[in-house]
Amino acid sequence: MKVSFAVIVLFFISIESTALKFDDEYFKLIKKNFQESQAIQGPISSDFNAFLSSNGYDDYDFARTDLGTIGSYGGKKSSQDQIAYTPIVFVHGNSDGALTDGSKYGTGWTSSITYFLSQGYTPAELYATTWGDRNKTNAYLRTHNCNTISRIRMFLEAVLYYSNADQINVISHSMGVAIARKAIRGGIIEGDDGVCELGPSMRARIKVFIGISGANYGMCQCTGGNKTAIYPTCNKKNGFWPGEPCELTNLISPQDLCGSPVTACSRNSYSQLLQEMNEDPYNEAQHVFSYWSYGDDLISYHDSVFGRPTSFVPFSNASRVFRDLDHMATKDKTPNIQNGYGDYDFARKDLNPTGSYGGKNSPQDQIVHTPIVFVHGNSDGALMNDTEYGTGWTSSIAYFLSQGYTPAELYATTWGDRVKTHAYSRTHNYTTIRRIRTFFEAVLQYSNADQINVISHSMGVVIARKAIRGGIIETEHGDFDLGPSLRAKIKVFIGISGANYGICQCAGGDEVAINPTCNKKDGFWPGEPCELTNLTSPQELCGSPTPICSRNSYSQLLQEMNEDPYNEAQHVFSYWSYDDKVISYNNSVFGRPTSLIPFSNASMVLRDLDHMATKDETPNIQYKLVTTYGF
Repeated sequence: MKVSFAVIVLFFISIESTALKFDDEYFKLIKKNFQESQAIQGPISSDFNAFLSSNGYDDYDFARTDLGTIGSYGGKKSSQDQIAYTPIVFVHGNSDGALTDGSKYGTGWTSSITYFLSQGYTPAELYATTWGDRNKTNAYLRTHNCNTISRIRMFLEAVLYYSNADQINVISHSMGVAIARKAIRGGIIEGDDGVCELGPSMRARIKVFIGISGANYGMCQCTGGNKTAIYPTCNKKNGFWPGEPCELTNLISPQDLCGSPVTACSRNSYSQLLQEMNEDPYNEAQHVFSYWSYGDDLISYHDSVFGRPTSFVPFSNASRVFRDLDHMATKDKTPNIQNGYGDYDFARKDLNPTGSYGGKNSPQDQIVHTPIVFVHGNSDGALMNDTEYGTGWTSSIAYFLSQGYTPAELYATTWGDRVKTHAYSRTHNYTTIRRIRTFFEAVLQYSNADQINVISHSMGVVIARKAIRGGIIETEHGDFDLGPSLRAKIKVFIGISGANYGICQCAGGDEVAINPTCNKKDGFWPGEPCELTNLTSPQELCGSPTPICSRNSYSQLLQEMNEDPYNEAQHVFSYWSYDDKVISYNNSVFGRPTSLIPFSNASMVLRDLDHMATKDETPNIQYKLVTTYGF
């Protein structure tokens, strides 16, 4: 399929007369955003504006009052307002702006700001300014130039200074991704408007960077020599030039060769500014995330540029791919995802005092033992909440403390809402696994440890295993990439009473259909018997003490992990009980012990302990395994 250059004009110009079709839901979203903009209005607050004026920022005109109430957003209502969350700066794309102007391609950050406000944020923690004139007919002229990038750089610095925050989060979209990346990275820009020096890197001041539907490797619509000459936005120095195919043919356009689903040969040279950023191994923030959609109507070609996903920010900690969202919807329909990446709320103060545990009492506290992270199971939590299945890790933590460990070496967070009636709906989903993976990364960074130990129980076993293994998680909403394996960072992994091959209660088609936790993609589905009988239920056939024939297919996520011959840590241990009334069937799933983690270094079977007791009554076993192999 040849994509005409009208598409690139859409990416940059967003012409109103485009023939692109939007579904009714998206039209409603645009209208809703515009209605919300009447309540969510800029410009920036008078308090923030006064700060800017008194600190030499007047020349940048961050308020953009020439655009009325949609040119900017953010700031305290009064100097006494408190800032509770890490401030967020939003950076828009070409011809877009801070807030919606009611047009299809000018939706701004209204949807995101509305959502963050609904989650408890205040305008003092949410900031946006417009960096262009919003004139869509000028879009083809815009580049990643000194003027624009310097402007965004100064806005980031102003928000840091004004909020007195140690770090900020940055969420960017479309052309704003590369602009924000360079603003953070600093250094020299050789632009079409001259050469400028931005200053040193700001990486240490950026906690989370999110790049949505950017063009980090350029755009295929900009390949073909005449494009770089005619359209400044495609230029080779600081534009979206993606490089050129090695060989041209009369049968296939340069654009189609660039966007071919089969990796096409290129000359390995593309936009100078993009290439210099992409080849720098230090990323933009403490945590970097990218996401995009195969259905992007402006980037096109399934996001591919000479075989690379152009919206992937190099060295991202994780990425996510949608299938059916168009270019603007990747921003406007995903504020919940933006919020999920930004603040994980590991403290879980909503569950005080049982929501989390761990950390130094003072920066001077020493860490002597290898830190341990505990991962609980379904409907459980970090610490005990006095319910039968809510014992948390209180028993284990108490034991380790009695053996000389300190809170600086013991960590737990709650990954669910602890509502027992929701248990059937929980799966090994991306949000939960991403949360636990980031918790591992946070403990590693905070403790400055080379490795950590992980002790997991019940549903937490599989969650922790996948969090460590990384890689792709396939869901009905798209494919999610957790990032590379953390195996080298895990010294000892202990899995207690997990369901690594599923649970027999999930056998039988009705269970898969009725209970999300039994689903075939990322649930506990154990597979199905080869033959059914009226005398024995599918569940009993699955749990028979005699190995029963199955179709050798079970939960996709479980099966992919179990067939990977590389395990989760330097030392892996599994143990369980035959008297577990939650897993049942003597722990058997089609003849396999479901609590055995494949390729474990050792395993142990206990008797007379129920599901929770395998965790709560065995801290001595956990301690022995950790101190023998993972001190």
